[in-house]
Amino acid sequence: MDALSRVVCMGRIECYDCTVTPDEYEKLPPEEKEHYAECSECGEIFDRRSLDEVLFHHADHKHRPEIQYSGSTRL
Repeated sequence: MDALSRVVCMGRIECYDCTVTPDEYEKLPPEEKEHYAECSECGEIFDRRSLDEVLFHHADHKHRPEIQYSGSTRL
């Protein structure tokens, strides 16, 4: 499976690491691109729908294992 397949599968995000390369980002459809942001500090392109990624990039690039949002289930 190539990197783009890892990110977009059947029109839905399959978020394994929630980051994409610039080349992968350019291949995304416009409705998916709106969910991504480029970190002003490290330049990584991350999915804003992942609270773990948002916290990491907005909290001095420190992992916060005590806050485990990725394990939450959608109601």
